Amino acid sequence: MKKYPRHIVVFIDIPDPDNFVLLIVLGMLFPLAKMHVVITGRPVHPNPSKKIKTWEWDANFSEDVLKVNAGRTRNLLKIFKMSAKLYHGGIAPRTPVPHWMHFHEYYRLADIDPVVALHNGQMESLSKLAKELLKLDDQSVAVVVGGPMTGLAQLVNLNPDVAKKFSEVHAMFASWGTTELASFDGTSRGKKQFNVDCDPQAAFQVLTGLTCPIYLLPTEVTRVSEIGFQNPKALCEIMGNSRTEKARLILRLYELWHTVTVEKKQKTNPSEMLFIHDMSAGLSLCPELREAIYQFTPIEIDSVPHLAHEAEHWGEVLMRPTNRQTNRFSATGLQPNGTEHYLNVLHNLFA
Repeated sequence: MKKYPRHIVVFIDIPDPDNFVLLIVLGMLFPLAKMHVVITGRPVHPNPSKKIKTWEWDANFSEDVLKVNAGRTRNLLKIFKMSAKLYHGGIAPRTPVPHWMHFHEYYRLADIDPVVALHNGQMESLSKLAKELLKLDDQSVAVVVGGPMTGLAQLVNLNPDVAKKFSEVHAMFASWGTTELASFDGTSRGKKQFNVDCDPQAAFQVLTGLTCPIYLLPTEVTRVSEIGFQNPKALCEIMGNSRTEKARLILRLYELWHTVTVEKKQKTNPSEMLFIHDMSAGLSLCPELREAIYQFTPIEIDSVPHLAHEAEHWGEVLMRPTNRQTNRFSATGLQPNGTEHYLNVLHNLFA
């Protein structure tokens, strides 16, 4: 008999709506689990000039943006009648996205007024989360990651005994390097992946330091055209053309996201689509859906570049299939009927 988690710690970063869908999926699949939501902020700059380098980010402004997004998360949980504590997961040290491209995403909020969001952006500290987890049985807490590993690494750094409580980790993370994807400067990303690139040091710590089973959902299984959507209308059809408040909220967020990011890319690459990347980590936590949707293989991780002299390769996870016993696994593709199962989950979320 397969066991389901009693406690889930989920790490998200905002503003992309994938993070919200991840929370909703976890709430639907595991309604009896106690959920803890850790929000990691992205480093941003209030000046959207193209002259500003990605490493020139403003700490105070980034903190305010994080609080706004915490308020948005609290609002979403209320609408979906989900109960969860929110925790401050720090600010990721890096962003692969130029500030001038990301800037406006934080101010086109359809779900809540930014002032209201800021007022409701209170979060607990990670030390409080650590205290709660240390009271639990060993291997009783499932970890789901939909962003960089920043918050998870910080949590373990506070008290390494917290790691004993983890039963498994599921993360939308890494790339095999076989997906054609360009960086924002037009060059090929190769094996670099956004969540890894935001905090290579935390990626190294988590992937090489934890002993519980780790399941990676790389770009190759999230950017698949069969589970992508050409536009929000196509997503609405999969959602059963639902007109509920919940469906309208998510659809409106994806309409904005499509306008801000996807539509611009489609002008030069018509095959670009809307993909709900982070949802994959939540699906992987469910054993039945993991087996039905994804093909997994045991892996060896040869390297997670994170040192100064490795900077050219930050964002990469150098992994390979193995026949040896290991605690690390990566998805390599979808099962023959994986698309059908994936789309059925989306449909059932808002039906």
